[in-house]
Amino acid sequence: MEVENGNLYTGYTRNLDKRLRQHFSPVGGCKFTRTFRPVALRRCWKIIGTYSDAMTLEVFIKKQARQTKLDIISHPSLLWKKYSQKKDITFVIKNCRKKFPIVK
Repeated sequence: MEVENGNLYTGYTRNLDKRLRQHFSPVGGCKFTRTFRPVALRRCWKIIGTYSDAMTLEVFIKKQARQTKLDIISHPSLLWKKYSQKKDITFVIKNCRKKFPIVK
């Protein structure tokens, strides 16, 4: 998710619609998105695996340089390639088609 100051926020959830509503509402979300309001959902993935797999992937994405994150957003197959170089993958990463309007 991109926020108003241009930073990228990465998180995981079991219910994307609910979590997006929380982030985009004035009182919900997390401390980061209450401070820096979200403007757009840039990319999402569905993890076919365990909750632990999703959390591990989230940490991996957060550790990437900004340009690498932007490359992954533009070319989602790079996530699989970059992650599989570091870890043995025991789950499936699928692009989700979720669209959320840009808020200005």
